[in-house]
Amino acid sequence: MGTIAEQQNTITLIETVKNALSKDAPKTLEDQTSEAVTTTTFKVHDDQKATVEAALAKAKEQCGSTVSTVALEFMALDFLGGQSMKQRLQKMGSDAALAAVADAFPQLNSEVSLVESEAAA
Repeated sequence: MGTIAEQQNTITLIETVKNALSKDAPKTLEDQTSEAVTTTTFKVHDDQKATVEAALAKAKEQCGSTVSTVALEFMALDFLGGQSMKQRLQKMGSDAALAAVADAFPQLNSEVSLVESEAAA
């Protein structure tokens, strides 16, 4: 079967490590290793390429990832209405979600602090 590193390409492995080290990891390490990886290819015109790259960059920023495939899935789920607001915010991670709320509502002045869970106490 092999190790996690042997089963993933470099980009996927980097994201796996990043998520494993992050407190806001949307998936567990086990969830990521059980998913099959496939390839989809598109041919686009020059002006379409610029638009797609700009959309991917914006989606990466909003979902808090540096991986294009994660951003593409984020955009697709948003388009399909497949994510609730709660799910979208959770996938973004707490820092990016709070920044998005602050940008959307600049008239609000709020303070947020992390509450320790009962399991940690």
